[in-house]
Amino acid sequence: MATESTTYQHVHVLGDRGWIRVEFPFAHPQPTRCHIYIGDASSVGNFHCQEIAFDPINQYMLQADRFSLAIQDRSVATWPLENAAANMAVIDALFESARYRQWTPITKTSINA
Repeated sequence: MATESTTYQHVHVLGDRGWIRVEFPFAHPQPTRCHIYIGDASSVGNFHCQEIAFDPINQYMLQADRFSLAIQDRSVATWPLENAAANMAVIDALFESARYRQWTPITKTSINA
């Protein structure tokens, strides 16, 4: 998937109780606000019932700023490797749930594996 292949990007996620539409989920072609639109069973067509807006940011500049602070030994928030393992356990459970078409529990054992 090319993240900058077009000046308009969006992702739709459809569920049995609603939907989510995200504009510019990967890279903004220009500094504009990003919106997430949420619809539920009461939503008709493309009309959302909730909207979340985010101010434009330069995520690459923020990443460079954090790296600069880290190499200067200034305090920046860090996340332990266990967080990544826990996220992976959730992703694995999602794929397993899809494969077997049933809920897959996420246990502490699967997170610590």
